[in-house]
Amino acid sequence: MRKLFGTDGIRGVAGEFPLDDATIRTIGRELSQQFREKLGRAPRFITGRDTRESGERIERAFHAGASSDRAECSSAGVITTPGVAYVTGKFDFDAGIVISASHNPYRDNGIKIFSPDGKKVGEEIERAIEKAVHESSADAPSGIGFDDSLAETYQGEYSKHLLGEVDGLDLKGLKIAVDCANGAASDFAPQLFNSLGADVVELHASPDGRNINENCGSLHLEHLQKAVVDERAAFGVAFDGDADRALFVDEKGSIVDGDGTLWIM
Repeated sequence: MRKLFGTDGIRGVAGEFPLDDATIRTIGRELSQQFREKLGRAPRFITGRDTRESGERIERAFHAGASSDRAECSSAGVITTPGVAYVTGKFDFDAGIVISASHNPYRDNGIKIFSPDGKKVGEEIERAIEKAVHESSADAPSGIGFDDSLAETYQGEYSKHLLGEVDGLDLKGLKIAVDCANGAASDFAPQLFNSLGADVVELHASPDGRNINENCGSLHLEHLQKAVVDERAAFGVAFDGDADRALFVDEKGSIVDGDGTLWIM
């Protein structure tokens, strides 16, 4: 039996196995069944995605499969991976599902499943999903529609949480360069720094579904380094597509290594 889950969930080319619609519906249905057996009731799932053009289609297919087993599904829309992890616990969902392929090109996508404490679901559930996928028919069942009616509420609560974590921090007078990789941080990061009073220099914050990670973000720091120097910024930060990693540049345009970042934290 082919293994679907790697160290970071399921990854592949969007539209091809295992990220074709029928397989995604099977994944959603089996995840619901696994949680139903564990909880003794219909589970509640929250999904979120980055800015890839395939993201909403994958989300909708997952909702269709999970709701065919009567799971309650809600979408947080475009949101960072840490945002999905936070919302899962805050709103008492049984699992959070992230639709993203992190720093990969836009043609790729993926599915990561989190428990309410932010950890990955157990290997037992992953193996059950893999078994269901390999035993399923091509025409997987489909449930009711896609619900993103509370997406702005979830996003707003996450933004409020982030600001609460740095309560009292005043960045007034500081110029900060932010490379959003045309990904999930494209709205969140500039808004957060603006709310703290910073003068924000935005880079790559105009996602079009295909430009995520394209010559930008945490894998291409040269743009951020140049912007920090040219704009005389205090520092710069670059995210990857789903904003679960960040790299920093100092006022001279030099990359701050991981040890330095940990020391500051």
